[in-house]
This record gives sequence, structure tokens and C-alpha cells, in this order.
Amino acid sequence: MKKITIHFLFAACAGFFAINTHAETIALSASQQKNMGIAVAQVLPSDAGQSKRFSAEVLIPPAQERLVSVPQQGLIEAMLVAAGETVKKGQVLARISSPDLVILQRDYLQANIQEQLAQKSIARDEALFKDGIIPERRYIETKSQYASAHAQLAQTKQSLRLAGVSDASIAKMNSATGMQTSIAMVAPISGQVVEQLASVGQRVDSAMPIYRIAQLNKLWLELSVPIEDVANIQVGSAVMVPAKQLQGKVVAILRSVNKQNQTTKVRVEISKGAEALSPGELVEAEVQNTLETQTGKIVFKIPKTALARNGQQVTVFKQVATGFSPITVTLISEQGDFVLVQGALSTKDVVAVKGIIALKGAAIGMGGE
Repeated sequence: MKKITIHFLFAACAGFFAINTHAETIALSASQQKNMGIAVAQVLPSDAGQSKRFSAEVLIPPAQERLVSVPQQGLIEAMLVAAGETVKKGQVLARISSPDLVILQRDYLQANIQEQLAQKSIARDEALFKDGIIPERRYIETKSQYASAHAQLAQTKQSLRLAGVSDASIAKMNSATGMQTSIAMVAPISGQVVEQLASVGQRVDSAMPIYRIAQLNKLWLELSVPIEDVANIQVGSAVMVPAKQLQGKVVAILRSVNKQNQTTKVRVEISKGAEALSPGELVEAEVQNTLETQTGKIVFKIPKTALARNGQQVTVFKQVATGFSPITVTLISEQGDFVLVQGALSTKDVVAVKGIIALKGAAIGMGGE
């Protein structure tokens, strides 16, 4: 067995050479360890492989939610559905009486007449121009008038669309059929009405929401996780809701931290059995698939002072019968005065936590044999 016997060490030996982790033992007697100020501490098991429970709020994914807003100011004549009801896309939800709708229809009918007249004028002048009866200038002016009338018609048609009038209703619209006096509000998606935000007889302004509709077949849980526990959670980790017997998985770990309680948000997707949850509900979620189970390696907890760093290399010095053995470890996370590591250790081991510089010097070959 290769041994390095220590006669003396230099304190300032930091990191010009790699630590010799092939040295099986740095031989030190008990008196030498005492003289060098070396102290040891027990390697502790971490809680990285254990399930942990966190409070969570049930949320609706933004892509599954729509607000139904009033396109024109007016008076609510009827509300045909209420919160809790299931609706289909295109279903009429409410009717709004709006004087502005009458004005928009009048403008559209006038623009339609002007566009038709301009179309006849350009057809007439095009024939006259080809026959040499009118000059080119007049033909160009007629084309310009037609383009302007066509643009005005398109603008008024779009205004009606924004007011909630369908293309089919616009196509049928003429002075003989009369004008609509109310707007039909329809469901933009299929789902459940999760909130009713107005009532019959209420006057509403343009863009005011009156319903909130959501698809609840898939929901999110937003967990509040202390930052020291986030390192043990990864995207894809399995999460249970014990009280509901539901299972989901982590889909995102937010990087922003609440400065008041030093927690961050972990987002979980529940795609099966989501009907057992309600948006806004507070539940307890248990993260099961943590770092240890994902990597297949045990995670240990040791004092931060036990680490000897050299660039990307991290070493600890495990106490053995004749001294200390340098062990390369993988640093997982730092938690206050402790760190989580993976490496060739066990909870029966003790590691040096003081006198690390002296041991580091020995490991890179400083001292005689």
C-alpha cells in the first residue's frame, strides 16, 4: 500500500497541482493529527432520497383558459349560462344590447353602397378608356375612388366582426332585413364556466369580461419549496397528492425566489384524475422521485469545511486506521454550513473538517516520505 508520511507541511499550498487521489493513504499518527489541528466529523445521511411533502396550490394552465369579454359597450339583456356549467365552443352565453352596434351596421351598409357604386363607375370608365372616349387621368381617378370605397367597406366589416357579428350575419345584412340590436356572446372554447363576472341588467363597457371558461382535464400544482430542497428535485420527478391519490410529474422549476420565506415554485402537471381537484384549492404534495432515486447513487451530508477544492475537482479526506484517504466526490448542493455530495463514502465514515490545507498539501506530494 502506498503511503505518504508527513514531516512538515506548508499552509499556502492551494491548487497549483492536482490532488493525488491515487494515494491510498496519507499516513498520520494520532499525535501528528493533533499537532496539525486536524478534526473530524461523521458522514451523515441526506434526506435527498426521501419523499418530502410541500404545500401546493391548484392552478389552471394559461393555455386552457379564456376570458369572454364584451366587444361593445351596452346593457346585458340575458345571461344563458352560470358558473359550474359545461359549455361547447360556439355556444351562446349571453346577449348584449348595444346602441353602438346599430351605428356600426349603418356605417357598414353605407360603405357597402358606396363600394357598389364605385365598382360600377370603374367598370364603365374602363370601357370608355379602352374606346378612347375618356382620358387616362379620369380612369385613374375612378380607380382611386374605388380603392378608397373598398378599403372603407373592409374597415366597417372588420368593426362588425370585432363587435361579435358573424360573417354569416354580415353577408345577410341589408337595409331591407333591418339591423341587429343585440350582440350574441359565444364560447371561444369548450370547457367549464369557472366564473361569472357580470349579471343581467348590468351596463358594461367595451372589453369588460363577463365569463371565465377553462378546460379542466389537465391542471397544475404549484409547490412552494425551500431553496435548500430544490437541488433534490428535477424535471420529471414523480409527485403524489396523497389525500386525492393522484400522481403527476414536475414540468418546471422556477428560478425566482420569494425573498420573504426563501422558497421557489416547482410546477407539477396532473393529467389523470384532475377532476378530483379544484382551481384555487390548497393541497399537500409529496415529491417522490428525488435526486437519489434518479441517479441511483446515495447522497451524503457533510460539513462544508470538509471540502478541498481544486478547480472543478472536489476532494474529502476520509479517516482510515493509519491516517486519511483522499476521496473525489461530486458536489450536489450547498445547504448553509453543510453540503450534499456523492462519492465512495458511507454513513460509517468520518472525514476531516479541520486541517484540510495540511492534508491537501500532503495529497499533492508536499512533505517527505
